[in-house]
Amino acid sequence: MTELGALVLAGGYGRRFQTGGKWRDKLLEVIGGKPLLLKTIEAVSEVSAEVVVATKPERAKAYSQVLGSKVKVVVDDPPTASLLAGVRSGVKEMDAEYVLLIAGDMPYVRPEVIELLLRRIGSSDVAVPLWPDGRVEPLLTIYRREHLLEIIDMLGEERERASDLIRGANEAFFISVNEIRSVDYDLRSLKSINTPEDLRVKRLEVVGRASSFSLRGHADHFRRGLKAYSEGLYLEALKAFAKEAEVYRKYKLTHLEKHAMLDVRKCSERR
Repeated sequence: MTELGALVLAGGYGRRFQTGGKWRDKLLEVIGGKPLLLKTIEAVSEVSAEVVVATKPERAKAYSQVLGSKVKVVVDDPPTASLLAGVRSGVKEMDAEYVLLIAGDMPYVRPEVIELLLRRIGSSDVAVPLWPDGRVEPLLTIYRREHLLEIIDMLGEERERASDLIRGANEAFFISVNEIRSVDYDLRSLKSINTPEDLRVKRLEVVGRASSFSLRGHADHFRRGLKAYSEGLYLEALKAFAKEAEVYRKYKLTHLEKHAMLDVRKCSERR
């Protein structure tokens, strides 16, 4: 079994990248003489023994032609669903103990950042970058493959947020972007290309500081909430998600707190 594999999610429609009437595949846009997707693949390939790309069926052939035979291209499962469909199909094709989950539109990622995440995951299920304002980066994250397989089956096809993969982790390690700057000072590794203007961004700014830390216990609430919701016990699910949100509030994980509270509201509407 290899230590690290990379799962590149390339099934989005790039709506913010569109400027005219005809759809442009931003992942095939040429930057530095190469398609954007290929730049991302080359970077992760420096530290990943296997690379899998997950995309929509209508784009699989074009991406295979660009990437060559060394990169496996799989179709999202189901093909019309959210980005978690790409995780579902891709992780089943992998053998690595750890999986780097990365968006296909992150061509500036540095291998040193990936290596840092891998070193810091330790006994955790996930190592995820954390901004001082409480945002996390679920699409530049390393997971234990066994955790991904378990949580994807638990989530089913209804759930759509990549943050659920973190919320379901028994132990999560949040690595501050201030620490990441030690190997990528401009933090361009965290930059995704959403609009044509993003291609001109040279660095990402950091306001404030955050410390790296490990968190346990949140997943118990999340998993209880999922189970209760699936059984139609919406009040019980609401209470579980609310307790989960309290944990995130304590640690100033505003991104995850917001998503937990969205589940609280959803449960409230179902009661």
